[in-house]
Amino acid sequence: MQRPVGVVLLTASLGLACGARVPGSSTAAPPPDSPSTDRGSIPAFPTLTQATVGDLCVAPPGRALPPPADAKEGLTRITGTWLLCSQRGILGESDAAGLRIETTGEVLLLRWDNGTLAGEPSGANVTVLESYPVQANFTVAGGGYIPTNPVTTEGPRHLATWLMSGAVADYVDATTNPDTTPKPEPVCAAGAPTQDDVRRACALPDGPHLPLSTLDEFASAIAGAWYRCAGPVLGSDDDGILLSKDSYYAIQFSKGAPIARSDLWH
Repeated sequence: MQRPVGVVLLTASLGLACGARVPGSSTAAPPPDSPSTDRGSIPAFPTLTQATVGDLCVAPPGRALPPPADAKEGLTRITGTWLLCSQRGILGESDAAGLRIETTGEVLLLRWDNGTLAGEPSGANVTVLESYPVQANFTVAGGGYIPTNPVTTEGPRHLATWLMSGAVADYVDATTNPDTTPKPEPVCAAGAPTQDDVRRACALPDGPHLPLSTLDEFASAIAGAWYRCAGPVLGSDDDGILLSKDSYYAIQFSKGAPIARSDLWH
């Protein structure tokens, strides 16, 4: 048996149609919560828990705001409590749950402490450049800095930036009311593949090469749901992409099922 033909878009991927059968599939379980021992309570929406962060992350972000007019507006845009949605954060491995950016530019690291969002000093500060207010530099201990070009959105508020590694750091505002967030659309009305289905299909041999001679043929060939087998998806940690001739959606697994959400970058 061969797996469906894959399209290489800075990654290795495969197409799985709704209802496609892959031998020995099962529903993937969500990862367990991780313990934490930090201090300092951080304001957040009253019903927010570590278990519900994923629900906020998969909700489509609001419309991206235009670039800030000056450094003061740039810092105001990124001030707040930001929960990490992507696998990688701005401050690397220490940025496991998210960041709290104060109006002074001080940056706190977020952690979950017995079900409560907590923060502690990171040793980092953020400065928005006066001459180029779309750039925010995170100065870290030792005098180095991490350059970012943060994009913020209307509600639901997200903060996202490309990292020097080529990955994307994506955060959601911790004060977001989950009852007001738009719900992501399922990729399939029925017969959606599980993460085990994807892993098993990725292990199968590649299908035959498709000869394509026109742009229309190429557009038709790449239309559909494509799941990541290896590497990032256009710089992000998404589980796949849903393509048509005129639209792009990121695919993310939530509670064992693939959902499609709008993407800030494409």
